[in-house]
Amino acid sequence: MRTASDGWLAGTSVKPDYPYTHLQEPIQVQFAHYDGIRWQLVNGPGITGFSQSHITALAFSAPNEAWAVGFRDMPVTKAANIHGDRLVLLHYLNGQWTVYAQ
Repeated sequence: MRTASDGWLAGTSVKPDYPYTHLQEPIQVQFAHYDGIRWQLVNGPGITGFSQSHITALAFSAPNEAWAVGFRDMPVTKAANIHGDRLVLLHYLNGQWTVYAQ
């Protein structure tokens, strides 16, 4: 919580209507914002390519600016099911989340 009326959570959610396969999990980055009265879900930015994206830390550098860091599990080869993690860095400024690095 930044203040009693301004809090954020970061995480992932599973898309309920997406067909699950071993090589393609339906996971998307999502945030929740607390305004002092209730929590509201806020979708994160789209992260391109095949991935399972996870946010592991969230920090505010100003009241209207934040950074979120995490990783995405991206297969090196789908046929061999070999995976490699890639950095995910998201930036929040004035109400908008954008992908800074992926």
